[in-house]
Amino acid sequence: MRAYLAAVAIMGHSARDGNAQTRLIAAPLLDADGQRQRGKGGVILRGGELIENPGARYVQTLDAADLAQSIGLDGDNRLHRSRAVKAFEAGPRRRDRS
Repeated sequence: MRAYLAAVAIMGHSARDGNAQTRLIAAPLLDADGQRQRGKGGVILRGGELIENPGARYVQTLDAADLAQSIGLDGDNRLHRSRAVKAFEAGPRRRDRS
């Protein structure tokens, strides 16, 4: 659970700084003219449909060493990397909504 929460915190912090971390992102809401709708501060409003994130190619994905370091383990140690990945994979799962 600790690894899952650490990864979520890293991704959330990066997203606030303008760095895309996710492969998919909600599609922008369009007005009648086909222009993106913007909210307060010029932020693009997004809907529920997921599309490929155009900014994902600019940011490196988290690897096992990053995950291990985020929870206080040595990222150079193979056993620590393995434990961090297993801990992350054991974290909460999103239910399939189909």
